Amino acid sequence: MMVAAEETVMTNLKDHAQHILVCVSPSPSSPRIIQAALCMAEGTGCQLSALYIRRPDTVLSRSEEQRLGQNRALLQEHGVELETVESMDVALEISAVAQAAGITEIFLGSSGENRLFQNGSIGARLIRYLPGVEIHIIPDASVTPRPSEERRPGRPFHLEGRDLFLTVAIMALATLISYFFWLSSYDNANILTIYLLAVLLSAAVTKDYFYSLLAAVLSILLFNFFFTEPLYTLLVYDARYFVTYLVLFAASLLAGTLAYRLKYTARQSAQNAYGTRVLYETSELFQKAEDEHAVIDITCTQLVRLLDRTVIYYPLEGEQLGDPLIYPAAAETPDHQVIEAERTMAETARQDQAAETSGTFPAGHYLYLPVREDTQEFGVLGLGLQTGLDSSEKHLLLSIVNECAISIGEKRSLRQKELAEIEAEKQKFRATLLRSISHDLRTPLTSINGNADNLLQNGSAMDEADRQSIYQDIRDDSDWLIGMVENLLAVTRLQEGSVLHETTELVEDVVQEALKHVDRNSQKHTIEVLIEDMLTARMDSRLIIQVLVNLVNNAVKYTPDGSLIRISAWQQGEAVLVQVADNGPGIAPADQPHIFDLFYTGTHSLPDAGRSVGMGLYLCRSIIEAHGGTIAVSDNAPHGAVFTFRLRHEEVDLDGSQNPDTCRGG
Repeated sequence: MMVAAEETVMTNLKDHAQHILVCVSPSPSSPRIIQAALCMAEGTGCQLSALYIRRPDTVLSRSEEQRLGQNRALLQEHGVELETVESMDVALEISAVAQAAGITEIFLGSSGENRLFQNGSIGARLIRYLPGVEIHIIPDASVTPRPSEERRPGRPFHLEGRDLFLTVAIMALATLISYFFWLSSYDNANILTIYLLAVLLSAAVTKDYFYSLLAAVLSILLFNFFFTEPLYTLLVYDARYFVTYLVLFAASLLAGTLAYRLKYTARQSAQNAYGTRVLYETSELFQKAEDEHAVIDITCTQLVRLLDRTVIYYPLEGEQLGDPLIYPAAAETPDHQVIEAERTMAETARQDQAAETSGTFPAGHYLYLPVREDTQEFGVLGLGLQTGLDSSEKHLLLSIVNECAISIGEKRSLRQKELAEIEAEKQKFRATLLRSISHDLRTPLTSINGNADNLLQNGSAMDEADRQSIYQDIRDDSDWLIGMVENLLAVTRLQEGSVLHETTELVEDVVQEALKHVDRNSQKHTIEVLIEDMLTARMDSRLIIQVLVNLVNNAVKYTPDGSLIRISAWQQGEAVLVQVADNGPGIAPADQPHIFDLFYTGTHSLPDAGRSVGMGLYLCRSIIEAHGGTIAVSDNAPHGAVFTFRLRHEEVDLDGSQNPDTCRGG
């Protein structure tokens, strides 16, 4: 996370031939430093950038936050944005930014620079690190008090009983061991070494620097009390011991300080590694999320798990925030009255980058962050503020919220793309359908129109046989048109997602009803029905009738007169299988994989086979799949074709009500 922040600063600062960098802080002298840098930049026409480096183990007071905000506003008045980076070593961070961004001059203040174990002032170190860069140090006449920021945010110092006990116990144990050495006539130098080791151990097992200092003081007092003459008093007769005590205290203090810093660095590294792992895990979850609602749920759930705080999310509905989604922490009970009262703060957060309610709104209980990507707004996220957030938690929170906004934007873009593809597919389907049926509609309509005109003009001169033949042609063409229109309407309804009206039906009744609507030429064939007694299935009977009509009409159309068409149905496990078989010429193997495709007509040798738009079998498959079943074609033995489709079996009681133990299959 720190690397990402530094890369952002580098990107914003580089690519300028002459470049001035002003280092800003909450110090009262910062406005003077900024004015000096502005005058230099305006006078020379140089690019000016501003940098604020904040120590991660600090928290600013309210007055310091206000001064920093005023400095930021002063820079913004002149078109300069203040970049912020966190680092434990200010001089090293400034030099790294300056070298990467090609800085030629640096302006900074002189007060409050010297820090213990920093190897000199910031200005002196920058001169060593950046020999080719001009360093302008603006002196401050007033002494700025050091920020009240030596502790981690939200963690004010107080005595910990555990750490105090460990410190006292370690020093007591060191005293016992030293007493054993003293009785054994060992030199006092060995005893001092034991106490020095005890101070190091205390620094390693306690959480705060205070206990290292306490251990150093106790080591001197205990050594003086038990092991120097006069014994069991704090008096010192030999003045040389004062030097010993001073060296022991300095060594103990230095060792404790170094141990504490190493432990703090290790803790920071562990937190950074943990944060990186969490962000990686969250990114993986976002990638697996199906829609933006899943992204929001993942975001809030992750934040509750990581920070153990209540999370609220207000989705943006139109121009207003909708009802909040509340994700309570395990140890908290959200106050819904407080949440409703703070809706105004959530609305304000949409306009601000972030509104910390404890600062901006004194009565606030949540930190509100807008969830947005560029100009797109998705909502506002609120995080409980029972205690403050440290720097690593803030980085983690902002990173997850940003990832959430990016993921929501991607999901919305993907959804819009899918909707556009669906709409384009619908338009393509309509255009293809119109092209496919235009010619086929013209043929029967022209025939009907011509036969009707012939009857009107020459009907009286025709004999009865000729008139009956024309009447039959008109009826055949009309029946074909009606069947095609029925199929067309059914396909359109299915394409638009029409809801099925499923009921439990007797299969035999549905088959008999379908046979009333098949082609009249079916009378030239033998139709045989073989169905198990009282066989029932779950179906939309109107659509299944149309499936049966299409399958029987296909068999009538593509088989010679006198062929056998068998309709059979039986139960198989939790499904009902329905077959329509014929003993005609069958379907070529090359056509079978495509026979259910829309507008596929295949190749046929029958003279009437050309009158087809390839919609009937496609409709059959669409209807059966809408029922949750399957349909397939196979060869009949010794010749012919067999169409088999599967429906869900469902029983009914004798009174006609549905059996609660209905089996669902298929």
